[in-house]
Amino acid sequence: MLNPTSEDYVLDPTCGSGGFLLETLLQVWNDTDAGFAGQGNLARIKSDFAAQNVYGIEIHPTLARICKISLLLHHDGHTNIEADKSCLSPNLSKPKLQKDRQFDLIVGNPPFGTKVADGDEDQLDGASLDDYVLGRGKHSIQSEQIILEKSVSWLKPGGRLGMVLPDGVLNNSGSQSNCPALREWLFKSGRILSVISLPDFAFRRSGATNKTSILIFEKFSDLESARLNNRLEACEGDIAAALMDSGLDYNIFFGEASHIGYTPSGRPDPRNDLYVADENGYLSNDQTGSILGEWNVWEENGAVSDPRCVVERASSVWRSHSSHRVDPKYHVYVAHKGDYVPQGWSSAPMMNLVKRMRRNVDFGEEPMKEYKVLTLSQTGVARLREPGVGNNPPEWRGMYFYDSSSDWFEVRTSDIVYSGIDLWKGVVCFVTEEFDHALVTQEYPILRVKDPNVIDPEFLSILLRSRRFQKAFRAINTGHSNRRRTQSSDFGKVLVYYPPIEKQKEIALKVRNARENIAKAYIGVSDIENELDAILHADDEWDETTES
Repeated sequence: MLNPTSEDYVLDPTCGSGGFLLETLLQVWNDTDAGFAGQGNLARIKSDFAAQNVYGIEIHPTLARICKISLLLHHDGHTNIEADKSCLSPNLSKPKLQKDRQFDLIVGNPPFGTKVADGDEDQLDGASLDDYVLGRGKHSIQSEQIILEKSVSWLKPGGRLGMVLPDGVLNNSGSQSNCPALREWLFKSGRILSVISLPDFAFRRSGATNKTSILIFEKFSDLESARLNNRLEACEGDIAAALMDSGLDYNIFFGEASHIGYTPSGRPDPRNDLYVADENGYLSNDQTGSILGEWNVWEENGAVSDPRCVVERASSVWRSHSSHRVDPKYHVYVAHKGDYVPQGWSSAPMMNLVKRMRRNVDFGEEPMKEYKVLTLSQTGVARLREPGVGNNPPEWRGMYFYDSSSDWFEVRTSDIVYSGIDLWKGVVCFVTEEFDHALVTQEYPILRVKDPNVIDPEFLSILLRSRRFQKAFRAINTGHSNRRRTQSSDFGKVLVYYPPIEKQKEIALKVRNARENIAKAYIGVSDIENELDAILHADDEWDETTES
């Protein structure tokens, strides 16, 4: 997608041990071998590219040394590594790094999960957050955001960027996260050519558990920037309208990869959704069946047939969501959510079937009254939180909730309760009489079916735990850590498929009976174990630390 050439000046602003630079180097050399085969200057072309065109910055001295050695072993390029400096420093030593608009191609995987604070000498080295559009007026900013802005400033007009970013940058909706502002800045700065979603385990081998995606970006030319800015003023800041009116609207290619050549445990996996490699590890000429192959086909004839991929106009992407999210899992889901409805089933948006309940309790009236507190297991089974365990008080009395920093709400029989953080894992339950009047925090939204003659609440809770709906909830959640949130507005737009009410009740009854049988089986096993203990006189005192 980036297609580096021997003429490009390449930079990794957070190069670490040099993996991205080395792969770029080897890819260019491979293409050079193919394009200049038999020419006498082949070696010089390759050597010049390594020594003159490849740059890197690394703040950690040890990693910088490793990077230099790695590039040295591949015929130079090591002299262009800026060591012991942050890419945000205004005091870099290499002339090409001291000015903006110097590079044709920028690649990398910036560190994320940490903040750069104004006045941080290690990171900013005398610079200020006010020097950046995204940092203006802020006391701190997420590291990946400010590094991305700095990287784009280094790009020549028309230059390309390929960067691995946490999904929160692409989908977080809160203004406090600064992510919507970042996406607005991206749309104004150039073309989001492609975003490829990586699986959760992509970087687990290195200890990272964040959900990430690859951003492919092209910076606007000066003329294009001027045209867009002129139309933005005329369109009162409406980016979608400005893109269309200026003739700068473009297509964004989204892809969602589930397999990337290795398993979650790090073992080799023959399946790779991203690309097809040849026997030497380079990109194969035939990319059939890969997301890269679909990209190539789309570039040639504008067609996209792979269900893992979708192409949308930038103006449509901007308007498709109030926070202008650009994460592939969301856009691929939206494009395909209505593709299949089982025969005889109906469909409706969630908001048409359920309503959010907020039954506040006045704990001040009866501070000594005892309450039950509901929580959910990862399998969607409701249970009561036991008082006196962990941080829980000895008793769930009203006075505890009165002084609580959280809001508490009451559930009723036949409600549906789900976890706002773990819904994508199937954490949703149907409230039975056992939990009537129990309490939950706002982290557990409460739903009530509008018309039980249309959809049975118990069936709906079962349906929402199915793999299809877990995929839907995964698509709409935000954030990149293991604690990803489901926004109520997005939840309400999820399309629900349901059979006639008689079939719903039949399915609900089967599941209820199966769960009762499971519970009886557990009790039966426990009874047998107790009988065996009695026969063996296991009631005698027993010290588990005693060696046998």
